[in-house]
Amino acid sequence: MPIFDSEKFLNEYRIETHPAGSKNVPSGCVGICCPFCGDGSNHMHFRLKGFYVRCWRCGPHKLLSVVSRLLRVSEMEARAIIAPFISDSPATPQSAQPRVFASTVKLPGGTGVLMEIHQRYLLDRQFDPFKIEREWGIKGTNHIDPYYKFRIVAPVYVNNQMVSYQARDVTNMQAPPYRACRPEDEVMSHKDVLYGTDLARGTSIVVVEGITDAWRLGSGAVATFGVKWTVAQAMKIVQHPYWNRVFILYDADEAGQVGGVTLFHFLRGFMNNVELLELSEFSDPGSMPDVEARYLMRKELKI
Repeated sequence: MPIFDSEKFLNEYRIETHPAGSKNVPSGCVGICCPFCGDGSNHMHFRLKGFYVRCWRCGPHKLLSVVSRLLRVSEMEARAIIAPFISDSPATPQSAQPRVFASTVKLPGGTGVLMEIHQRYLLDRQFDPFKIEREWGIKGTNHIDPYYKFRIVAPVYVNNQMVSYQARDVTNMQAPPYRACRPEDEVMSHKDVLYGTDLARGTSIVVVEGITDAWRLGSGAVATFGVKWTVAQAMKIVQHPYWNRVFILYDADEAGQVGGVTLFHFLRGFMNNVELLELSEFSDPGSMPDVEARYLMRKELKI
């Protein structure tokens, strides 16, 4: 999961800190004097490897606002300052070679229009094959490419350019059920972008895990291709020129709940209007009936 190295940031900018166990500093945190409430006893604490910042006296604060106040810079400058302290993994090799991307996406062999086997898979899951094909541009594969045989191919578009794809098995006999585009065939890594970006034209979005979740909720839903979201994906949300209200609706299992909470705290470091939603009756958004999904998006969330 992505982390913000708060301890390294505070040390590099010579901000006086107090370790966990000191007065007002809980375990797994580092404490400072709150810059918002005239605090004189280190009531503010940062998670050591996270995005959560809270003052015991005046409550939680956006990471971006805290850095801006501590360093007396604008929030735009603060965003650039904290970027070097955010990473997907503390163990990422420093000597890794830069990836070489394709100039155009190469689809699997045998990719074409949906066949009966693809349509039946969608119908069994209460999707309208023609609607999904029309709105999301999905395609189907035959048996020619054994690595991607009998899968639904979901192209990933950014600014109307196909940059990658993900392919879903429709036989329920292949592992893994989802296969990403081969790295050498991508224009951009699918884990650096969000599925459904081009269809989310309003000011509000719902972030979900998978492509079928996005299909169910429709335009305004964007997917992170699994529960393991990346900093690059999160920053696409933060830096989008129109999105100013974000709902997070990950799956109801433990992994989904953990992923949703960490994404929530990351985004709250940059944005105010972020809300973590919970599924009460369904295991994931993709399993919701269409009528329930439409009601959620249009009536409750106003998307």
